[in-house]
Amino acid sequence: MHFAHLWKFIFVSFVGVLFVVPSFFAASTNFRFPKDKNLQHKIWIWIKTTSSGEKMILAKNKAFRLQFLDSHQVQIFTDCNTASADYIYQANFISFSNLLQTRKACPFSQEKEFLRDLSLVKTIAFKNRKKHQQMQFLSSSGRAMIFEIFPLGPSSIFTP
Repeated sequence: MHFAHLWKFIFVSFVGVLFVVPSFFAASTNFRFPKDKNLQHKIWIWIKTTSSGEKMILAKNKAFRLQFLDSHQVQIFTDCNTASADYIYQANFISFSNLLQTRKACPFSQEKEFLRDLSLVKTIAFKNRKKHQQMQFLSSSGRAMIFEIFPLGPSSIFTP
């Protein structure tokens, strides 16, 4: 009789640990990596970069895009290479670090300007338009990178 109670105690204790341990890690994960519905689980396409007193840079195609992941990493796609970086996002401030990228030679790409401007970003803002949402990155020098959400669906699949 005591043996049966012992097994019941061990089973209940083990099941309790299964429920307590994952919830502990989930709570600590949410604390370290807060999710943001405006950034994550969307593909952002670079539309243009503007600056006061300088010529506007229009994206030549829709290959320049960002995808923010739950792990506070961003995947970066250009018309020639791919990259990834870590990002920190708090309130309206954002910064990128630890950029890793492929190094294919692309003589007519806008990649150099795109990655340079991305590395200088300090603040972020969102605008809701009638048909889409826009994201704007601002640098301390006054440059503004404008992105729009890429419409996801069967007819919208493409590769860089």
